[in-house]
Amino acid sequence: MAQLANLSDGQLTAGVSTLALLVIVLILVLFRNQIRHVLASAGGEVEVAGPAGLKVKIKRGDEAVKELRRAALRRGGSALWFPWRTRRQVRLVEDAVDRLGRQPRILWVDDHPSNNSYERRAFERIGVAVKEVISTTEALRELSSGTYDVVLTDLGRGRKAVAGYELLARLRSRGYVQPVIVYSAAMRNRRRYDEAIGKGARFATASPEKLFWHVSLALESAVRADEASSPPP
Repeated sequence: MAQLANLSDGQLTAGVSTLALLVIVLILVLFRNQIRHVLASAGGEVEVAGPAGLKVKIKRGDEAVKELRRAALRRGGSALWFPWRTRRQVRLVEDAVDRLGRQPRILWVDDHPSNNSYERRAFERIGVAVKEVISTTEALRELSSGTYDVVLTDLGRGRKAVAGYELLARLRSRGYVQPVIVYSAAMRNRRRYDEAIGKGARFATASPEKLFWHVSLALESAVRADEASSPPP
């Protein structure tokens, strides 16, 4: 007690602050799964307040960055990672979502949707709704009954090596104007990339980070379209 009495107010405050920070870290570790659930449904960020005025802000985009890193590793990405670059791509989509003022919708066409699970969760972490279908027929049916801001498609499905091109042709014949992005490992091949663009894809990539960049550009187009269709004030 005598030692405590000799401590200054500043020392006591610093000690309490350190203890409070340790408590917050412990809470984050013990309840990480629940926090992830909150982040998936909350907008912007979650703030955890502790004693002595300490606050920890957990940005929703941080979870998306982690998901994108997992996606890159699964797709054979380099072990050398620059988190700031991934974060920048996530931020671009977040900014577009904020500017759009509504929940963006992606239609994702892939006969193996589990291959995109990390990317899908990354989009969902930052407020983008993703609907998955496994065929061109399902995609056309979905597009005839709903509105989507972006369509993502793979290239090969089952025995059809270029099913994604078939989807592009069917959409073009219907006058579909929303952005379509081909997301496939085949896009590492320059010839395949040129084919995809030539057949009507707005973008094409094999990279999870570039996918986010392309989606951000597509959503910016949606922002401009919404602004153009809005009545003047």
